[in-house]
Amino acid sequence: MADEQGLIPAASDPAARGPGSRTRLIAGLAGYQRAVLLSYSRILFAEDARIGVPLLLATFVDPRLGAFGLSAVLMSFLVVRLGRFSEVSAAEGIYGYNPP
Repeated sequence: MADEQGLIPAASDPAARGPGSRTRLIAGLAGYQRAVLLSYSRILFAEDARIGVPLLLATFVDPRLGAFGLSAVLMSFLVVRLGRFSEVSAAEGIYGYNPP
């Protein structure tokens, strides 16, 4: 089930299956995309996801470095979900930059 605000969908959400599930999946991935970009933009203390795009791309100058950085951000979302931390803060990119 998604959190109360519907910011980060749960993988086991039964509502994610059935008619319209593709739309919900795309909406859920868009939420993660924004959260990832905000995590990168928080490095410069910015609150705009568009600033995270060049930073994310810059880390992929070295593909291994970029993959490790992106996996660290995604792992922080897993820690937030398992630790039952504030998913509102996770959606804003707070934990991706400064994990709990």
